[in-house]
Amino acid sequence: AEPPGDFEGSSTTCKNNHYLNRMFQLGPGKVYVITGRMPTFPETRDGEATMTGGEVRYWSINQYGRGEDDAYETAVNYNSLMDDEVVLNEDREYVIVYSTAEDRPANATPENGVTWVDWGPRARQTLTMRWMSVIPEWNLAQYAPDEYNLPWAEAAWSGSGYDETLVGMNQPGVMGPYHPVIHYLSVEEFEALGDVPLTPQDIPAWE
Repeated sequence: AEPPGDFEGSSTTCKNNHYLNRMFQLGPGKVYVITGRMPTFPETRDGEATMTGGEVRYWSINQYGRGEDDAYETAVNYNSLMDDEVVLNEDREYVIVYSTAEDRPANATPENGVTWVDWGPRARQTLTMRWMSVIPEWNLAQYAPDEYNLPWAEAAWSGSGYDETLVGMNQPGVMGPYHPVIHYLSVEEFEALGDVPLTPQDIPAWE
């Protein structure tokens, strides 16, 4: 990419990938639900010889943690969920439920439009959502966070003109419906939503 798109503030990041991160601590009998809209992506699962079009080249959400009581020296990857593993409705909306295996809601099933993910060890974890693009041909201003739609001065807490509405609040921001929204419910509250196809609009806001 041409400057300033060829610069990243950390040697561990890639200028062709865009990320959102958030730390989570899951309580007993609780579930995290992430809702939003998925950009279109190419089919790559079966080693297609020709890459089809899409709004992103790749999308994923990953869990990282250091184990119970921070048993590991460095963070490990507990789970990775890639684009074509997510259940989508006709509007490309998703409802992803995270819980321990024993707390999986009975209605957290693909038939109900839900992607369920095993939280794994009951430990503090970080969820990382990733969009892959190549600038300038794949500039994803409406789909993904980057240095252009989220400049440091406005998007960072330390910025001179920090604007929390861009990406710092648990509601659609600069990315509109593609901005992931987090919900925190008890297992009973989620099961009370019914054994029916669920949409992001059905999931109560995190108060």
